[in-house]
Amino acid sequence: MIGKGGSLRTPAGNPADRPRRPARPVAFLAGPDEAFATLVREWIQDEADIVSVPLPSSSGGDRRHEAGLRTADIILMDVRQNGEEAAGMCRRLAVLAPGVPIIGLSDDNHPDRILAFYRAGGADYLLSPFSGEHRIDEALRRVLVREQSAAGELVAVTSGKGGQGVTTIALNLADRLHAVTGGNVLLVDGKLRGGDISVFLDVEDGYSLEDLRKDLPRLDGDFLFSALHRHANGFYVLFAPSDVEGAARIRAADMRRMTTALREWMDWIIMDLPLDFQETTTPVVDDADRIILVTQQTVPAVRNAAGNLRLFREIGFSGEKKVDLLINRFSPKNDISEDDVQAACEQEVFAAVHNDFISANAAARNGRLLSEDYAETAVAGDIDRLARRLAGVSPPAFRSGRTRLRDKWKSLTAKFVPKILR
Repeated sequence: MIGKGGSLRTPAGNPADRPRRPARPVAFLAGPDEAFATLVREWIQDEADIVSVPLPSSSGGDRRHEAGLRTADIILMDVRQNGEEAAGMCRRLAVLAPGVPIIGLSDDNHPDRILAFYRAGGADYLLSPFSGEHRIDEALRRVLVREQSAAGELVAVTSGKGGQGVTTIALNLADRLHAVTGGNVLLVDGKLRGGDISVFLDVEDGYSLEDLRKDLPRLDGDFLFSALHRHANGFYVLFAPSDVEGAARIRAADMRRMTTALREWMDWIIMDLPLDFQETTTPVVDDADRIILVTQQTVPAVRNAAGNLRLFREIGFSGEKKVDLLINRFSPKNDISEDDVQAACEQEVFAAVHNDFISANAAARNGRLLSEDYAETAVAGDIDRLARRLAGVSPPAFRSGRTRLRDKWKSLTAKFVPKILR
């Protein structure tokens, strides 16, 4: 099995090559009096540099420290005198500093308030007098180590136009990535309203993003792998919420916390995203290691892709923020050539998946993967090559047409001859 950080994943962005936190992290201490801030500095000593800032107000009146909060490696939130407001303050800090872990420092041990704090996105909750398992320096070290650990690859598959085959690409890409790497691969249905991965797989909706949102406070590897739906081919599936109310409860900060948590246990996360970049799913696009933008050889589709690529460039998606252009249902006989697509989009085509609507549609209609019933088709081969290119895995040895025909004959005879002889 090729695990996280394995050499075969280097072309896709080896986590070991990503920027690490500085040797001396910066911790923002929100809301303390000066005496307590001095104590915290003594307790933490060489673990981090401390910057004291006021707690965010619900009115949002004082915004002087908001920009600084986003630069923090961790936030220590002092709520010793107002534990009942810890969850609300945590939510406000999560909005001001998305992705920054928050540790609550409190003297309120009420279970409901502690649970509410974790559900609001808190990373840890420590109780006064901050000794034993509640030591601030130990918690700081524990959270920072977790944040710095090698993370799985997040790949967002999307298109700004409907009917481009995004779900077919995402679903079969997850299958092939697991097949060629042997790693933990998770397919996430990020279409919060109207997700259809369960339809493509012909299964009942299972453990969903809304379930994960509620379970984040108690999430660990054993719980996660037992809760997720696992396909017979070996990859995992996280479904979209089953109802509109569940989808409405998921916010942008929740999506960021969930993808951050999932990276800890998954080598690859393939996210099937909606057509429009909604507020809720924008953090996924922002945090993704790779964005696969799917288009087709039609004028509206190419124009849409070109517009999305311009948007990505304007907001600074470059370098590590790799955007790959993929032509789906590709035909070399189309009036719009691959060169035309590249010229219009001002970007090279990363991959092309041949047009075989009949096979792809039949697989989806029957709840099957291309690798199960249509492994010899061009479309299945193209997605396999896409997975290998992302993972940095060499293609299989060349098999001549005669060899493939012989293998196919052996497969058919092994399948049907015993039935005939019965």
